[in-house]
Amino acid sequence: MISKWYFSMFTIPALIIAMTMLFFLTVLSSDASPSSLVSFEDTASKTPTPLQPTACPAIEYEVVAHVDTPRVNVGDTFVLHSSSSGFAGLAQTRLYITYRLALVPDLEIIDPLPMIEVLPSSTGSGLGSGEFVLRALRSGTVSLHTEVYGDAYFYSIGCTPGTTFKLVRSEPVNVWILDTGEDG
Repeated sequence: MISKWYFSMFTIPALIIAMTMLFFLTVLSSDASPSSLVSFEDTASKTPTPLQPTACPAIEYEVVAHVDTPRVNVGDTFVLHSSSSGFAGLAQTRLYITYRLALVPDLEIIDPLPMIEVLPSSTGSGLGSGEFVLRALRSGTVSLHTEVYGDAYFYSIGCTPGTTFKLVRSEPVNVWILDTGEDG
């Protein structure tokens, strides 16, 4: 009976130690090469790499307006395309039209008569894009730009996305309207 007691006193701790060693060898083998498992010094000399903060990707707020052709004839229809980036949705696209006859210091002469009209077939989306279908009415130069106002992305703590309202304006697009008798 005493021999069974001595046997269990040495066997059970030996099994616990063997299982613990097996567990540590299994964990170390997933992080290290087999050659580093042989020497404790190689494994102990590894220093953990500190976690680097993740850089948030840049958010670009941009509105781009363009026409397929910058020269049209009186009576022609053309499309002004507007697209945006950096918006989460619920964004409104607006078209602004400027008719200028002359621009001199301290005096700006604006043509009171419309040179183009916006047709009802114009479309847009709640995502900050639009296509304005326009008809040329009179000859001259017209300057067009679009603005997008809506839910724009931003980052709060870390890279957690959030939204806030923002207004972004496109660069102006000039369109030359020619009389059918004029040469381009």
